[in-house]
Amino acid sequence: MPLLDVLAVKCHPQLCGSGRGALLWRQIIAVRDSCLPIMTEHNLILIHRGPEYRQDFHEIRDKIRAIDPELTVLITAHLVERQPPASFWARPTLTVSLAGEFKLRVQRGPVIKSDTIDKIVQARVFREAGLPTPPIQKFQFGAKLDPILFGEFVVIKPMSVEHASFGNGVQLFRRRTLEAMKLSDFPREHLIHKDRRGFLVQRFIDTGPTVNYTRILTFLGEPLYSYMSWSTVPRGRLDQPDVELQKLRIASARAPSRERVLRHEEDAIALARRVHEVFPTVPLLGIDIVREETTRRLFVIECNAGGNVWHFSSKVNAPLRVLFGGGKQVGEETAEQIGRQMHIDQFGAFDRAAEVLVRKTRELAA
Repeated sequence: MPLLDVLAVKCHPQLCGSGRGALLWRQIIAVRDSCLPIMTEHNLILIHRGPEYRQDFHEIRDKIRAIDPELTVLITAHLVERQPPASFWARPTLTVSLAGEFKLRVQRGPVIKSDTIDKIVQARVFREAGLPTPPIQKFQFGAKLDPILFGEFVVIKPMSVEHASFGNGVQLFRRRTLEAMKLSDFPREHLIHKDRRGFLVQRFIDTGPTVNYTRILTFLGEPLYSYMSWSTVPRGRLDQPDVELQKLRIASARAPSRERVLRHEEDAIALARRVHEVFPTVPLLGIDIVREETTRRLFVIECNAGGNVWHFSSKVNAPLRVLFGGGKQVGEETAEQIGRQMHIDQFGAFDRAAEVLVRKTRELAA
C-alpha cells in the first residue's frame, strides 16, 4: 500500500480521535488526492489564433467539462511551441485548429484544421453536392460565356482572398460587354492590372434594389450565429447604359452606408448546414448566402474557410460588435462586450460549440 494511503488509515479520526489528529488526516488526504493522476478517456486539443480568442475557448472548455468530465481539453494558440507531457498522448486524441499551420506537434489522432479553399473548387464541390450556387469560372479576356448559364449580367471579382473579402475589385457588367473587353479598357487604377492571381466571373444574382446578403458562421456543421447585411443606399437600375451600370456598388462590403443585424431565416440556416456537410475536414466556415428577389431562391456565393471568421472576438470584427452593442450610447469598450454577448446568445453559440466538440471527440478521437 502506498505510504500516503498507510498514513491516511493510521491517522483516521476514528483511530486518532478528533483535534490535531483529524486535522492531520485531512491534510494527508488532500496531499494524496493532489498526487493522483487524472484518468480521462479522450483528449481534445483546441488551437486558436491568438490572445484575443483565449476567453472564448476557455468558456467553451468549461462547458465541455460540464458535459463530459472524462474529456481532457488542451487549449493553445497556433504560435505557442509548448508541448504537453508524453503521458498526454496515451489517450485517443482529436485536434481542432482554427489555423492552417501551428507549432504544436500532434502525435496521434485526426486533425481538423482551417484551410483556404479556392473559389473554383468551392463551386465545383457545391455543384456536385447539388447545392444552389451561381455559375463561376476564371475570367479570360475574349472568352465567351454561356448565355443560358450566366444570363444577362455577370460579376467579376478577384481570386485573392485579401482583396475579395472587402469587396475590392467586385464589378457588375453586361455579359456581352465583358466578352468584348480588353485589358486596356479597364482604368489603370483597376485591381485587374495588379492582382496576379487573376479574376473570376460569376453570374449576377439580383437581390433587389438594395444590395444584401446573409453571413452564417458554422462550426463543425453547427450554426453559431447569423447576420444580415444590406446597403442603405439604393443600388441603381440595371437598365442603365454600360458606363453607368459598371459604377454600381454591388458588394455590400463596399457600400458607403450599410446596416447589419443579427437575424436568421430557417431555410438559410438549413442551407448553411448542407454547405458544411461537404467540407467535413474544415472546422469553421463563414458562409455567404443571397436570396434572388424575383424567385426568392437562395444561392451560396462562397464560404470562407481560412479560420479568420471567428468574429466573437476577432480584431477585424470589433467595429461590428461595437455597432451591435450601441457604441454611441454606452462607449466602445462596453459596447464591444455587449456585441460579443449578442453574437453568443443568438443560438447559444458556446453551448453548441461545446456539444459538437464532445460529440466529435467521442466519434473521431484515435
